[in-house]
Amino acid sequence: MEDEGALVELAAHAAVALENAQDRQQLLSANRQLADEAAERVRLIGQSPAIEALRSIIRRVADTDLPC
Repeated sequence: MEDEGALVELAAHAAVALENAQDRQQLLSANRQLADEAAERVRLIGQSPAIEALRSIIRRVADTDLPC
């Protein structure tokens, strides 16, 4: 009986952890989508060295998988 109670409690914790993981994935996906939509509307204009350096940094950072 004691083992059964422990298993039920463990299952409840596992269910909460799974739900939290799914919620986190949904939030990350929504965040990515919002960032992509915002990025589509932003355009850098100009060819100055500062703008070109900024473009280079953006390209390097965009290729990483860092959390926001």
